[in-house]
Amino acid sequence: MIANTLDILASPLPSASTGNNALMGTAEQAAFRAIVTGDKIVTANRAAIEECVSAARKDGHTVRCTIRMAADPRP
Repeated sequence: MIANTLDILASPLPSASTGNNALMGTAEQAAFRAIVTGDKIVTANRAAIEECVSAARKDGHTVRCTIRMAADPRP
């Protein structure tokens, strides 16, 4: 029993976000895929998005921006 307790204490606990991801991935798979896909698009185009936000702030209004899309951005 002590050995089991020590094994439990020695292993790292999952973070809250890991637990949330697991729950979201099981409960609402389509919504989870959309979030993951959106994150991939933003991550791949971070520099272009930052330039676009900067241009919009400088101009003081909405601007048109271009990003690059992979052929299949699904997770």
